[in-house]
Amino acid sequence: MPLALPAGFAAQIAGQLDGLPAREIFFRADDIGVPSRNFSRLLSLFITHQLPLCLAVVPCWLTVARWRQIAHEAGDHEKLWCWHQHGWRHKNHETAGKKCEFGAHRKKDLMQSELCRGRARLENLLGESFTPVLTPPWNRIADGVAELARHCKLRAISTSGVGLKRIPGSIPDFSVNVDLHTRKEKTGGRKVIGITNDFASAVADGRIGVMIHHQHMAEEDFNFLDGLLALVTGQPGFIPVTFANLLNQTNPGN
Repeated sequence: MPLALPAGFAAQIAGQLDGLPAREIFFRADDIGVPSRNFSRLLSLFITHQLPLCLAVVPCWLTVARWRQIAHEAGDHEKLWCWHQHGWRHKNHETAGKKCEFGAHRKKDLMQSELCRGRARLENLLGESFTPVLTPPWNRIADGVAELARHCKLRAISTSGVGLKRIPGSIPDFSVNVDLHTRKEKTGGRKVIGITNDFASAVADGRIGVMIHHQHMAEEDFNFLDGLLALVTGQPGFIPVTFANLLNQTNPGN
């Protein structure tokens, strides 16, 4: 049985959707590449609820052995998973300010080389399971990096719509706008209020993108996610999608 969400949460989300056209929703799990108990539990939840998940894989973290184990745990549920690229080695190159792997102070030819190497590595390991979308670590890239990604045959990026400007470029940005696990609120009650407010803004934007960090998840986080997934499957106001679905919408036939 799905575990309950906090009192009133489901009603608030339903109220936000009331009278509006159905909203697309996707879930994006970051920092993928190393099998763990939390990762296995995350996959199990999405399998239980039969909801799709976009998984951002760090190319340098993934080995043949690790991919073999991850693929085994993912099982024969190929339709649920959207494996895509999470930078190159998830390394911060900024000496001050916010963390960024592909920031303004790096040489563009080096960044393009890393992006292309990452894409090639994942395509080689994952084969047809790989979706050519880039989620940059820490959800940010410098102006012009989206164009570098396009040269590496990456067809979209996924940054954050929370407090950051949209990244200009020649490819679409499938932004996340609901952060479940890397929030600034310190107490459970305040976190729920913040997540509810994020949902309200996302519904107004027209598409909900939910960001997950399984390494940060404790028992209460898995309980909350369990209830949230149950809410999504039981709410006709949601249309679950993946980046592959969104790519087909923006570039039909490709």
